[in-house]
Amino acid sequence: MRLFYFLFFFLSTGVVFAQQASTDSLFLKIQKEYRSGDLNQALTTTKELLSQKNSSKNYDYALLCGRVFLANGLMLQADSLISEFWNEDQPNAEVLELLWRIAASQQKWKEAQKWSEKGLQFFPTDSNDWNWKKTIASLELNQTRLGLKNWNQLSDSIQFSQQGQSLKSELLRQLPRTIGVHWWNAQINVPQPLPWNMFQLEYGNKAKKLPWNVRSSYGAFFGFQAVQLELEAYPKIGKKAYGYVHVGLSTSGDLFPFARLSGEYFRSFSKGEWSLGGKYLHYSALQVALITAHVERNIQKEYTVGGRAYLGLTGSKFFPAQAIWLRKNSYSKERWVQADFQIGQIPYAWIFLPGVEPVFSIRTGFQAQIRIKDLFFVRPLLAYEREEYFPGRFRNRLNSQITLQYRF
Repeated sequence: MRLFYFLFFFLSTGVVFAQQASTDSLFLKIQKEYRSGDLNQALTTTKELLSQKNSSKNYDYALLCGRVFLANGLMLQADSLISEFWNEDQPNAEVLELLWRIAASQQKWKEAQKWSEKGLQFFPTDSNDWNWKKTIASLELNQTRLGLKNWNQLSDSIQFSQQGQSLKSELLRQLPRTIGVHWWNAQINVPQPLPWNMFQLEYGNKAKKLPWNVRSSYGAFFGFQAVQLELEAYPKIGKKAYGYVHVGLSTSGDLFPFARLSGEYFRSFSKGEWSLGGKYLHYSALQVALITAHVERNIQKEYTVGGRAYLGLTGSKFFPAQAIWLRKNSYSKERWVQADFQIGQIPYAWIFLPGVEPVFSIRTGFQAQIRIKDLFFVRPLLAYEREEYFPGRFRNRLNSQITLQYRF
């Protein structure tokens, strides 16, 4: 009888040890496949491991398998497996971090925000990490003020890192409203050495469904004065496209057109954007129609090169114009500087002097944007233009512009 009990004990424990050895070898195999990036094979081995009895109740097994599920986009399986190990009476940082990642991968940002708050509650020594996660959730939920408050809780080293500055800029870009003041000046040498001036006041709202701007302009040159009122809207057309609609009205048909209408379709691609549209301007002495197109492309991370073409029609005469630019960007600080070059007169900014023939100009200059104290922008522009103001007669024109903008 003693021999029987001994054999029974030996065989049963042998089976248990064999099963344990089998699951441990599968666990080590998953670790190797996961670390090497062989996610498909790691998923196959994960399913094999979880088919073993009680393996899903093992913390180490479940944590690794949850990461494999998440890496393969199987968020529901990962959540089902990992949520069993979360216990607020015995909080576990690894489980909580994985639950946050699962919620973020599912775009469940309210839930991700909840997990980051629990991280701050239970693991205050890791407050930088959890504040970072909470800031990201606030960004995705468009809770800009809360996101900025969370960002301000980060350490100085993180705040002033490139990633920290980029995250802050993303939050600031969500502020919906802007007020802008523009002053434009042109100094010319002939036929009368009098400056041209234009002042503009602008209000914009980046409404979620339909962003829009309204702008009033006052222009003065050669003793004439006029005002203009404009409305712009940017309707969204799908995930990668949006439109531009513009209407302008003025009491003067000389300095500004009586009416101006514009429409353009914009579409993004992997490294840039293109557009196609048209403009119509009704002056007192003539009507101008333009076909417009543009394309711009990002080069590496910091540079953008672009071009815009115009084909105008006034009466029975066509006139082409082209503009190209090169911009150096600093996205993390919302700062840029741009070099411009233009050939041909482009009657779309604010004035077009009626003549018997389409006239020609060549223009070069630069413009920039500088952010000050997060909420203020300064945009200077300086350009020199050699302009044909009448067929065969040229003059020099120095254009300068300053824009001050506040967002809130």
